[in-house]
Amino acid sequence: MILQIFQFILGAAFFFFIPGYLLTIVLFKKDIINFEKIALSIGLSLAINIFIGLLLAFNKIFTSKNLWICIITISLILLIIFFIEKKKSLNY
Repeated sequence: MILQIFQFILGAAFFFFIPGYLLTIVLFKKDIINFEKIALSIGLSLAINIFIGLLLAFNKIFTSKNLWICIITISLILLIIFFIEKKKSLNY
């Protein structure tokens, strides 16, 4: 029961928020306020997920496992880009 609740919360966060938030902080840095970051995060997350789903469907490899692997991979790539840019900005 508790594991299912945890899976739902983590899945909803990865589907609706995390990829978009990471893309927002990479693209916009400090130019926007928090409310705009949250709104952009939700919209960009949905757009990223739809785009991934379409790519997987066109290649006929669409499964929920492949979708989650792609979402987590893109999130990790965006997180790495964010840390690289943050490290560069601290060096200057």
